[in-house]
Amino acid sequence: LFNIDGTYAYIRGKTGDQIVWCNATQLLFEDSQLRYLKKIANCFRDKKKYFRKDLPISEHINAEDNLKLYDMLTQKLSSKIYEGLLTLRNQAKTLINGREKFFTLSLEKQCIVLFEMLKLMQCKPCSANIELIGGPKTIIIRTNKAIQDKEVKMILQSPTGLYHKVIDFKSFL
Repeated sequence: LFNIDGTYAYIRGKTGDQIVWCNATQLLFEDSQLRYLKKIANCFRDKKKYFRKDLPISEHINAEDNLKLYDMLTQKLSSKIYEGLLTLRNQAKTLINGREKFFTLSLEKQCIVLFEMLKLMQCKPCSANIELIGGPKTIIIRTNKAIQDKEVKMILQSPTGLYHKVIDFKSFL
């Protein structure tokens, strides 16, 4: 586990001169938001389960609630918790700028964007695609291997989480 300028992340791998990260900050929702996300997930599940791409979006899903969820996810991604990972900070700006475009999308495409936004903040390695609102097709959290300009700490934890040791990389520079 690493702490990069206040943001927690796991190393996922490396490409060339960059380190690929995986978010380590669990996203929290209110119960009403979780219930609404479940409705959206069920619609997509049914489309896949019954092999029917023409299956309509549920009447319980609407543009107003989608926009509320979009704003909430944008606000969370813009928060200080995700600020240390430059890729996520840049995508928060893309989401803010893409709000009007999001509102003009069909309900189904709005739901797709919402789930892609969730991928940005998941605690597992996956890439996101927000090109429907003017963002990149593939978003992967990565930073340059040169970390002299960042505050980086490695956190070694016991399997139970009861014991941990923090190593500040500034002490090696």
